[in-house]
Amino acid sequence: IKTEKFKTSILSFSFYIPHSEKAADFALLSEIITNVSSEFPTIRELKHKLDELYGAYLTTKANKVGDMLRSEFTLNFIDDNFTLNNEIISTDAAKLLISLLFKPSVTNGSFNTQDIERDRRVMKDTILSEINDKRKFAFGKAISIMCENEPFGLPRYGTVEQMENVTNNGLITAWQYLLENAFVRVNFIGQNYPKDTFDYISECFSNIPRDVEKKL
Repeated sequence: IKTEKFKTSILSFSFYIPHSEKAADFALLSEIITNVSSEFPTIRELKHKLDELYGAYLTTKANKVGDMLRSEFTLNFIDDNFTLNNEIISTDAAKLLISLLFKPSVTNGSFNTQDIERDRRVMKDTILSEINDKRKFAFGKAISIMCENEPFGLPRYGTVEQMENVTNNGLITAWQYLLENAFVRVNFIGQNYPKDTFDYISECFSNIPRDVEKKL
């Protein structure tokens, strides 16, 4: 989406998958992916890289869309037209987000145990915070009753119990499923059309066997 209304650009990946009891796996995976990667194995190193990109802002969220679950990863960064000395950062910013998705912090087929336990605590607190919010809790309870035995009735982050039971193998399976089987929408909002970025994204996906019909 080309627009001159904003001084920042946004690149986002939205992965649409069938909503299921595995929601906790994808929620925890999303948290880990946006905190560390193979190139930036600690939160501090990733934050430092974001600071170098003029304070780029990285977020992730999950939403229910009918019977589907949408896992979204977004990077918001300053437009190239407003950098100092005409510095081009859009390419680096895009490659950063892409590397987080395609090259997470996986060693010998496993995520780092410390990363898992750290972000598991964060996600459990997130789930409990929604329970403690009366309005959100009432709304979620109403949906679960109205849509009992339907995917839409399931919580978007799973339950605390499901989060506690997420395994390393489950996270690897969830990551592979996102790249290989999810319906993917890539959005860019900014003043310039990032042809090189889209070409690079296409190249990354060309190396992955894709089958959107496969169920988890």
